Amino acid sequence: MIASNMGIKRIAPLLILPILWGGCEPPDTVKYLSSKDPELAPILEAMEEIHPASLGFEPIPETGIRLRVSNRKGGDYNATVDFGHTWIAFKKVKDRYKLAVQEESHDGPGIMQTPDGPTPEHLFISYATAPGWTPPNTMVILYSGEDSRLRGNRTLTMEDIRPVLREWENANRER
Repeated sequence: MIASNMGIKRIAPLLILPILWGGCEPPDTVKYLSSKDPELAPILEAMEEIHPASLGFEPIPETGIRLRVSNRKGGDYNATVDFGHTWIAFKKVKDRYKLAVQEESHDGPGIMQTPDGPTPEHLFISYATAPGWTPPNTMVILYSGEDSRLRGNRTLTMEDIRPVLREWENANRER
């Protein structure tokens, strides 16, 4: 009996490792880079195909860019970049990256009451080039909150939300 328990104790960690790794695949690689880092060049090249800044997304900072490269096969994306309020996913096609989706998420100073308790008002912005996220090549902006300028069933544009985002940024600075 003692021998069989010892065998289980030795084998148990080996049984858990594949679960921790998401199967038998190695974990993702995560690095913090600057915009000048050569490793980020293929990602920045893929971004230039849609010119996110011209769509109104926040600019890429010089530092503090987190690059996550997936070592898994398949999936909707193979690499992600995030900084500030932004998350961007890329799909590897042949030997190049292609931007799949870019999203921004902003919390405002206003508080709304929800069944889960007080929650900050929120803007979510998404632009996808690949199907399966939001409609391809369409900007989608969603708002949750009480601001009458943004509430309702109408379609929001970057022109609608830019002044609000500036207000939120100023309010956050004053805190």
